Amino acid sequence: MRIDAAATEQERVAAVREVKGVRQPSGEEISAGGVVWHHGRVLVLRNFRDEYIFPKGHLEPGETAEQAALREVAEEAGLLATIVSPLPDTTYSYQKVGGGWQNKRVHWYNMRVATDQVKVDGVEIKWGAFLPPEEVAGRLTHALDRYLLEQSLAMMQDHAN
Repeated sequence: MRIDAAATEQERVAAVREVKGVRQPSGEEISAGGVVWHHGRVLVLRNFRDEYIFPKGHLEPGETAEQAALREVAEEAGLLATIVSPLPDTTYSYQKVGGGWQNKRVHWYNMRVATDQVKVDGVEIKWGAFLPPEEVAGRLTHALDRYLLEQSLAMMQDHAN
């Protein structure tokens, strides 16, 4: 089966699932993250794989999704954020390093911060900055993140009014 280079991430996952012999994902990994705003600009990070992303990560035992999202923003960008509102969850499947597929659900939140002084660790996250939303949209690696940015922008404009 040929997958077009312009296909969305969801289309690629669906195409892979159609191939005979591919194991369907089992279980669901839960993560949380934030679309972080500072005076009309959005935080974008570049990770060690050179992907442009929003901060996110897994939940620690006993942690709520909100707590995990705030912790991930602090760990990955060195920022103390405040949650403004929830965003739609995203779900996708990825191929694990040892083989097989994993379902993942990410709980997302709109957030605000008081400072734009991003501090990355230089290992997991190589770079981060607050940029205008249209520039962030052009940099984001994954289609689901661009969708999330659109949703976030609409909601944050509603909160401003």
